[in-house]
Amino acid sequence: MHETTQPQALTNLPMVGDLVHYEQDRLAYLKHLKERHGDLARFDHNLYFAFDPEIIEQTLLRTHQEFIPDDFIRPAGIPYSTAQIQEKYVQWKQFRSGLPKALHVSRVQAFAPTISALAEQHLATWHPRQQLNFSSEMQTLLSRITVQYFFGAAGEALIPLINAFIDARFQFFNSPYSFPKWFPHPKRVRLRKLARQLHGRLLEWVQHTREHPAEEETLLSFLLAATGRDEQPLTDHLICLILAANLFQAGPTTISALSWLWWLLAEHAEPAQKFYQEIDHVLAGRAAVASDLSQLKYVECAIKETLRLYPPVWQIGRDIATDGDLCGYTCSNGKRIRIVSYLAHRDPRYFQEPDAFRPERWLDEEFVRKVHKGAYIPFGTGPTRCLGSPLALTEIGLISVLIAQRFHLRLPAKKHAKVSPHLVLRPDKLTLIVEPR
Repeated sequence: MHETTQPQALTNLPMVGDLVHYEQDRLAYLKHLKERHGDLARFDHNLYFAFDPEIIEQTLLRTHQEFIPDDFIRPAGIPYSTAQIQEKYVQWKQFRSGLPKALHVSRVQAFAPTISALAEQHLATWHPRQQLNFSSEMQTLLSRITVQYFFGAAGEALIPLINAFIDARFQFFNSPYSFPKWFPHPKRVRLRKLARQLHGRLLEWVQHTREHPAEEETLLSFLLAATGRDEQPLTDHLICLILAANLFQAGPTTISALSWLWWLLAEHAEPAQKFYQEIDHVLAGRAAVASDLSQLKYVECAIKETLRLYPPVWQIGRDIATDGDLCGYTCSNGKRIRIVSYLAHRDPRYFQEPDAFRPERWLDEEFVRKVHKGAYIPFGTGPTRCLGSPLALTEIGLISVLIAQRFHLRLPAKKHAKVSPHLVLRPDKLTLIVEPR
């Protein structure tokens, strides 16, 4: 452990820190910040960026002790009281009520035929030599899958409002800084309007489902059966908040992962050939089911490698809730840490050729055993690890297998995906051309 010290800053401009340079090229700026100031660097008076796997692991494992999930609305720099820390923990526990059962792997496997059926319907609309806006195609498909998992087939009526809400939230939170609640920023005004509309529609849906329970199991049905404080049923208002939060988290991250996977396969012929060959050999032309995914080892490795190179959640925020030490650094109550998983996943101490797409590295059991837990966190780690990972991985696997059985996807000449590092790390305007197999 090195001598306890304060994290260093690249510059220290009043009020804005290095915001101008950060916004010009976020990934390049953060890489430069890491190279100059190492494991934990100060962005401004209240915000640090963390790059080191040990710091990352400790921050995530100590969440709800010294650290709490960051609050986009709460301005950084305001210390937390003990009562506020406890209240945050209680709120977090409530927001996860019912979700472990609703997102359990057994529930996901039971839903897998619906994923495949919806994917087959969507792929039937593709035709030879069609140029796809691939992320848009995946948004259309994943929107249907997500609402059916949450609400059942009738929930598709909610898709336009849900997508508008997600888009507004992306636009508003695409900044490391928070505006005061009273400031009528146009993006905040739009987000609040859509949030009210979505809450109203969800409330109607919750109340109707409570009065007229559906036969099929959905995420909503699990929430209606869950209990919260004092073993009391969750209120309709709280259920709506849980639904809205998880709708925002579910679709965009899976869309990003699928987009990056197929861009990488289009860019790398040898891994793509192995990807296709394994699917052909294991399935021999039959439709895949969820249990097949564990037999498709190279496909699994390609997905893991995609999530390493382009983790959809490429930054994870934590507020520092107590004064203390973090791996030798002095951290103060009220300050904020952004974990940069994009760079931790490319740490050369744990990954040879860290910028290369090498799915086969995950076939090496010794390599997997030695990777630091903080160096590969596509779904986080510790008490706040993403509960939706079984659903996301099943969606990515089944959809990708169905695509590979029908099509080759290639990039147009001289076209490459541009990284869009906002709330979710996604390719900007990814175009792929459909070629039948």
